[in-house]
Amino acid sequence: TKSLENVLMYTSALDGRSEHCYCLLPKGYTPEKKYPLFLTISVLYHTINCLSFSPFQDEEVIFADITPKGVTMGSHVGEAALLEQIEQLKRRFSVDEDRIYLTGYSNGGSAAWHLAQMYPHLFAGIIPLAGMQNARFLGNLLHVNVITAFSHEDSVPRIYDRCIQRCYRRLPLLVEAEAKNYYHTDFQTLLAKRDTLCYMLKRKRNPYPDTIYYKTRDHRHLQAYWLKLDGIRPGKKEATVRASVTDSGLELQCRNADGVEVELPPSLRNKEKILLRINRQEITLSPAAGYRLHLSRQQNGWSLDDKAPTPRGRKGIGLLDVYYAPLKIVAGIPELTDLAGNFSRPVSNGYVPELTVEYPVLSLAEWQG
Repeated sequence: TKSLENVLMYTSALDGRSEHCYCLLPKGYTPEKKYPLFLTISVLYHTINCLSFSPFQDEEVIFADITPKGVTMGSHVGEAALLEQIEQLKRRFSVDEDRIYLTGYSNGGSAAWHLAQMYPHLFAGIIPLAGMQNARFLGNLLHVNVITAFSHEDSVPRIYDRCIQRCYRRLPLLVEAEAKNYYHTDFQTLLAKRDTLCYMLKRKRNPYPDTIYYKTRDHRHLQAYWLKLDGIRPGKKEATVRASVTDSGLELQCRNADGVEVELPPSLRNKEKILLRINRQEITLSPAAGYRLHLSRQQNGWSLDDKAPTPRGRKGIGLLDVYYAPLKIVAGIPELTDLAGNFSRPVSNGYVPELTVEYPVLSLAEWQG
């Protein structure tokens, strides 16, 4: 009842190289219908794990494999590559964007945690197995369905500790199970379980939740659902925003943010007047003026304006920050070509350091031309 789509081929905008990923489509696939997209993030490079989902008969689903380009834990090079692959799949196939799911084991599980924590508005749910999560940003998963498992025999550190458990208890959509006597590599056997698939596929993304919590540490990650931060105030490590829809309007609490853009949820768009309370300051506005509004932090409080959200400065993760986007490396003089090659082929500090990217190296004349 399933057929393997040969290979989705495309040219990567990141490094200009030919790329591919494997997909498993329903036998009766038609572009006139929207399908759930269930993505398996590989441990290392390209895989065909989607074939293991072929026995699943309960619903028509597009299964696909995406790669983090090596042991990146889904960050920098890995994040950029995963997001690009997801976008390519959405362009090529008829995808229900309210039903996109991630799963992965080990490095792939870590990547699933990372993507969902930084982009919670993109995913209906995740099933990360034996992956490492960042406790500081688990609160971002308030509206993401999560199924995860742990084992005290797992050799990967920090998979199960008290700090993580305290964070889990604040996530109403998280389901956790203990896989007794499972060692690290045993978790890969849980990737295509029918019961977990059926449970997750019943859950959909809510693009306009009534409450939002989002924390960020860099200017690559500023949006969650219907809120987008301008950036983190200079000298501050992180920015946090809390938002809730109230009977009278909206309540926002922004910490260490320069400004915030708000897309009014549909439940507020028909009101004549809205009371917006931000950090205890009250502003009355009319939705008739537009569904998008922007607020800037001033010395004496917050004010409405027409500014576009633009971060001040380049707060990122240092040198690695350039690998979040398409990249070309320019060797200003021929003697720097070998050095430029090191940046062209970055490696990770994982147990397999090689990453499957190679950014183009240009001479100064080629770049200027």
